[in-house]
Amino acid sequence: MGGMALNFRDNGTDAAAPHARPQSEGHGPFPILAALWRVMRPELRTHRKEVVQDLGLALAAGAAGVAGPYVMYLLLAAALRDHAVAPVPVLALGATVLFAIYAVLRNLHHNHALETTEAMLLTLKMRLFRAIMRKPIAFLDAVRQAQLTNMLARDLDKLATTLRQNAGPMLVAALLGVGLLGTLLALDWRLGLLVTGLTVIYLVGALSIHRATARADWNNPAARSTQQHILRDMLDGARDIRLYQTQHMHEARFAEAADALRQRDLRLHETAVLGWNSVVDFIASMILLGPVLLGVWLHLSPDVVVQPELVPAVLTFSALMASNLRSFDRGLQAIAYLGHALERIETVIDYPEEPQQPSPTLETMPDDQTLQLVGLGQRYGDRTILKRFDLEVAAGERIALTGPSGAGKTTLANLILRLEEPATGCVILGGQPAQSFPLPLYLSYFAHVGHHTHLFHASLRDNIAMGWRHVPFADIERAARLVRLHDTICRLPQGYDTMVGTGDLNLSQGQRQRLALARALIREPAVLVLDEFTSALDAETKAALLDDLLAVFAGTTIMCLTHDADVMARMDRVVELARGDTARQAHVPPDPDTQPDGGTTPEPTHRIDENAAVLHLPAKTAMLERLAQWVELCAEHRLIPRDMVFQINLVLDELVSNIISHGQSEAADTGMIDIVLERGEEGVTLTLEDDGVPFDPTQAPPADTDAPLDQRAVGGLGLHFVRSFMDDVTYRHADGRNKLILTRRVA
Repeated sequence: MGGMALNFRDNGTDAAAPHARPQSEGHGPFPILAALWRVMRPELRTHRKEVVQDLGLALAAGAAGVAGPYVMYLLLAAALRDHAVAPVPVLALGATVLFAIYAVLRNLHHNHALETTEAMLLTLKMRLFRAIMRKPIAFLDAVRQAQLTNMLARDLDKLATTLRQNAGPMLVAALLGVGLLGTLLALDWRLGLLVTGLTVIYLVGALSIHRATARADWNNPAARSTQQHILRDMLDGARDIRLYQTQHMHEARFAEAADALRQRDLRLHETAVLGWNSVVDFIASMILLGPVLLGVWLHLSPDVVVQPELVPAVLTFSALMASNLRSFDRGLQAIAYLGHALERIETVIDYPEEPQQPSPTLETMPDDQTLQLVGLGQRYGDRTILKRFDLEVAAGERIALTGPSGAGKTTLANLILRLEEPATGCVILGGQPAQSFPLPLYLSYFAHVGHHTHLFHASLRDNIAMGWRHVPFADIERAARLVRLHDTICRLPQGYDTMVGTGDLNLSQGQRQRLALARALIREPAVLVLDEFTSALDAETKAALLDDLLAVFAGTTIMCLTHDADVMARMDRVVELARGDTARQAHVPPDPDTQPDGGTTPEPTHRIDENAAVLHLPAKTAMLERLAQWVELCAEHRLIPRDMVFQINLVLDELVSNIISHGQSEAADTGMIDIVLERGEEGVTLTLEDDGVPFDPTQAPPADTDAPLDQRAVGGLGLHFVRSFMDDVTYRHADGRNKLILTRRVA
């Protein structure tokens, strides 16, 4: 493709490449106008009413532009030959009014055409945006490689500027030019034929010049981008350049690129001494001078009778014609530079989109949250990345996937998240193939945190809310509290409204990962996919983040792609991938919940009636999933409203995690936490009892949410969280047991 070599990797998919147009098609105004028509045709249909109004105003302006000189011709006839079709004052006033009407209509058309152009450009931008959002991952990879997104922004600006400045004037110039030539031919066929011939020669010459301009613009398009890349390299790598003292090398690189751009611009903008440039300038002068010379010659010919008012009138028509040709020529010149821009826009539009997904139904819901990978294989060209990979992950299980670089860990994540389609095998969720689910429904079960967290150019509030749609601020704040980011955000000058990319925001890599976890938490995912998410963190930050991750996402299936032994040690199971074959090894890290004497953690018990529910929960982290299941049962029995499930889950999860982390002695046997939920007329009451270390959360200081979990004040985060959700909190310690009573009023 001219101007930019795009390498659209299919990543094993069957997406067809966009239709390739020959480079010669981009040379010259007419092929570029054809491309502009293809790009803007949907917008012209959408805004056809406004376009018709533009055309009407252009026709009216053209009619007034023709009528003014014609009335002036009648005025001259009345003044010079006493051949008056109306009184001279009336004709003089009529000519003046018509020229004024022409100026007003042209201005009205300009403003209306500008509004229409901007409306069509907005529609085009939205169509491009939707098109990009519907492209497969193969296209998005190509976008990143070729920086097509940045190019599109410049291309749209270039297209907008060209249309904004030239669309309206070119339309009026074309219509008025046709009217002027017709009127000239009607007044005197000889003078009219001369002006028409000169106009044709002018247009042929102008088109030849613009064809050469388009060809020069088409050749060596990378000159400007090369200079920009080198300049960006110099700015981004200034530290290394200074360290290694290589200023002279980069100066030479920049000088070479700048000289290549200079030569290209010379070829693009220079005026040929012998060529159409001089001819066109001469013809533009002859459009004014030619009618005068021919008129004088006819007047001096004894056999020809020429009315004295004809030559001045024709001269006026010719002056208007020359002015309109200049306006039309400027538009053609601007269009000659749109070849590459239109080519790239058409590439985006033409690239195949993902098929539209059907709306989900109850029949398409997964039976459970078990994830199975059956015979998964993937290849890129001749290179096999995965081959017959099988794995079953139970709901709530935490698995580490490790292996050498190139073994296919990231590819596996892409296949699970349906960013790619497998060459062989399938992903099964809840007993059904992933492809059987509408993509939005399937992805609603997943969240992803990678080694690099992308922060959108928006507020921190919106960045966290990107995890779902229409997220209330209370949920955003709770998610930030859970990942210990709330206090950091509150210390910023504008808090949650602080914009990413401003000088007020300087998040560390660990804080960026916490923001990504908050974004994932908003989704309440069934499966959390982590891809080397601790690779850029120091040991202390990594340990704190892992503690919070396992506490916040207790009960969530976690698939962690990692090389980190510390991360693997925190998982339930480790799966090793061998490069390109089926060899797999798996082991289970020691279970911290296993008793020293070889016994196992006791099972939780519960009972539920119509007014209350009781849960006897072992004080072990592995039991947090059972806690969430019990809260769901309470909702099913209508002890709590469905819209309160998320809040009760988060309250109990935080408080029980605090009790497990700080209230239980490591040397003691597994303790029990007794939880009672009662539904009264005015609200819901939660009672938590345990025999752990005494603490009063109503008196505890606010939590230092930047400290590691094991260094926080006991009960501090629980209190911080409880104050956000519950209306009343009381605590007492009696007979060696802690008792915490929480109430939440229900409207």
